[in-house]
Amino acid sequence: MGSPSSALTRPGWCRIKIVADEVNVRMNPSRQTQLMEAESPAPASALFARAERDLNQGRDEKTRIGISAKSASSADKAPKVPMNTCRLTHLKELEAESIYVLREVAAQFERPALLFSGGKDSIVLSHLARKAFWPARIPFPLLHIDTGHNFEETIAYRDSWVEKIEARLLVRYVQDSIDKGRAVEEKGVNASRNVLQTVTLLDAIEELKFDAAIGGGRRDEEKARAKERFFSHRDEFGQW
Repeated sequence: MGSPSSALTRPGWCRIKIVADEVNVRMNPSRQTQLMEAESPAPASALFARAERDLNQGRDEKTRIGISAKSASSADKAPKVPMNTCRLTHLKELEAESIYVLREVAAQFERPALLFSGGKDSIVLSHLARKAFWPARIPFPLLHIDTGHNFEETIAYRDSWVEKIEARLLVRYVQDSIDKGRAVEEKGVNASRNVLQTVTLLDAIEELKFDAAIGGGRRDEEKARAKERFFSHRDEFGQW
């Protein structure tokens, strides 16, 4: 190599040469020795012009050094996440936990049942049970305690949904409990059969020999439900 010119110091020339050689290696290997064949360094303007030409030539093949350097820098700073790391959203975590509980109930209890009313909570619960055992059918029956005060559309949707998911539906009626004298009909303007459902449910559990009843409820709906995590242990009268 010749001595550097007064207008360009060797360190500056070396940096540009490295840049140009890098582009030449990527773009056209037959040209990578052009700079090294020079007897003396070219003027600064010619070197910059050559580097700029090589960079322009490399745009189409994504070899611009500025982009490459930036990408490498970003890759170095990016957090490294193991390939087997699985991050779930809060909703996905709740879904996975529910599916796990449903599978455990099916595995560890002999005669479980899923309480189903056709409302939003029980529909979501039956959908989770469907996902938990797919492609097989839900291995336990759906039990509906019918108050007799449901809208016709609710009963129609219940039947169509059960048919869609190919589940087995068992229905017991509060009216039967009233007719047998097991429950007393409320009187007054605000009379309801919601409380009477407990009697019919306990009779159904005794009749059908269920050892676990799966129910879906929102913890923020009632403070009594907020204290329950998985199990709600009851006595023979259905009390906590």
